[in-house]
Amino acid sequence: MKKIFLILILIFTFSCNVSKEEKDKRVLLNEVKKINKNRNPTKEQINILLEKSKELYQNGDEKTAKQVWENLEEYTSEATLYLADYYDNNKDEINYEKYLLKAAEKENETAMFNLGGLYQKRGNTEKMLKWYTKVIEKDGKNSAIVMNNLGNYYDLEGQKDKMLEWYKKAAEKGSMEAMNNLGVYYSENNQEKEMLFWYKKALEKDENIRTLNNLASHYFKKGNLKEAEKWYKRSADKGSIEAMNDLGVIYDSQKRYELAIKMFLKAAENGDEDAVLNIGLMYEDRDMYNEAKEWYKKFAELGNQKALKKYNELKDKY
Repeated sequence: MKKIFLILILIFTFSCNVSKEEKDKRVLLNEVKKINKNRNPTKEQINILLEKSKELYQNGDEKTAKQVWENLEEYTSEATLYLADYYDNNKDEINYEKYLLKAAEKENETAMFNLGGLYQKRGNTEKMLKWYTKVIEKDGKNSAIVMNNLGNYYDLEGQKDKMLEWYKKAAEKGSMEAMNNLGVYYSENNQEKEMLFWYKKALEKDENIRTLNNLASHYFKKGNLKEAEKWYKRSADKGSIEAMNDLGVIYDSQKRYELAIKMFLKAAENGDEDAVLNIGLMYEDRDMYNEAKEWYKKFAELGNQKALKKYNELKDKY
């Protein structure tokens, strides 16, 4: 009896020491075995297993997640896509491409989209167009992104007519990026009416920093500082460091020095340490070298090497 009692205690102790992660893993693998045995899983069952395997993967158990996906491949192209992502994360481009192709052949739109991007990166135009065309034909969630990508491709190729064609198709599908790209094109070609039309469309879709800054920059280049300030302010309110800096430049040019310093400091506080150099330069431009040195010294003491260099330059001269 004593020996039996000892064995029971050991078994109980071992079971208590099994982690929750290990239990979840065993349950998941058992569920996969049941599905493979019954051979007729529902879509809901498959989706639950995919979600659980993604959690395992995110928690560091790549081996089990990969095992689950390999077993679910015959039931869903999403499992094949997850395997492609697994190989991509492990820098295995051969298997990444292989599994993307397998998923794409099962009509997985995301796999088609990723293949188009892969071949675009490699410079394989024929294959890029093949898979991007398939995405567009499916008219799914990635179609507008593909159209914008094609616009970017033809822009780099110097084929402006095709660039505009695809940007406009993407914009009609609701792509804010394409609307902004059209605004940039018309701005560069001094077609202000068309530029304003597309920037306005982009901002109606999403009041994004990129379009706000582009619009502000347009007015700044034209010398319309009032309009430039208006749009930079909206962008700065959304956290744009570039807009904070540019507002500082505008205020400096208008001799609104306190506001200029405020915006340069705000840019620095938001991560652009070099913005503080603009304060020193502002004083240098006014031949106020002692004030410039004070600012450079202040930020040099905080570890800014560029400020230290500027301080040493002025210290030897003034």
